Amino acid sequence: MRASSNIHEELRMRLSSLPAPLRSKAARDLARLKREVSSTDDLLRLASSPQLLPEERARAVWALGVLRERKAQPVLFALLTKPMKAEVLAWETVKALAQLRPRGAAAALEEGLGHRSQLTRKVSAWALGQLGLKRARVPLEIRLRDRREAPDVRAQAAEALGSIGARQAAEALIEALEDRDAGVRFWSAYALGEIGDARALAPLQKLISDKSPGSGQHSVGLEARRAIARIRGKTKARS
Repeated sequence: MRASSNIHEELRMRLSSLPAPLRSKAARDLARLKREVSSTDDLLRLASSPQLLPEERARAVWALGVLRERKAQPVLFALLTKPMKAEVLAWETVKALAQLRPRGAAAALEEGLGHRSQLTRKVSAWALGQLGLKRARVPLEIRLRDRREAPDVRAQAAEALGSIGARQAAEALIEALEDRDAGVRFWSAYALGEIGDARALAPLQKLISDKSPGSGQHSVGLEARRAIARIRGKTKARS
């Protein structure tokens, strides 16, 4: 069990490496935690307390992830198995798992891809991408190909396939470039750019006039252009 002064000092040190916008929010979270936390056991108690607001629990989960607190693993796994309705708690849970990388994390997140909660499926897909394990390709590809799945889950699966560099998923990603949902098209284009498979060049070329906004960022067409440039760069580097 780490004492309060050590916890707060370590968290402050970790915050210094964050980008300014994230550092500001994290500093506010740390200030709130100071009033409630005197040990890592307090953080575990807060994270495990269903009677608290999701924001309060999320702050504790965030701190446990930043501290790389191994005792948090059972708490994080338990959170992942329950239907989570609050985005803030769901995201902090999988971010902490991605930071801790405990034994069994990949299996738990793969199971999360099949959870009845749409939010859990989405955040599990993201976290699998962060872990970067090739074994995640098949379950992520299944999510992407499932047209009955929610578009935001499929889009997140596409992004994750790009994050892990799953070249064997190129065919599924190329097919997804023709999806009805702009987010799925956007993140499939991104993933193909990350993978660098030259077979995607012609299908991506067809998307460059697509002005649909992609996941609140730039357009699908612009992402297709960027993907084409990345693929050409990777192809040239390999030749």
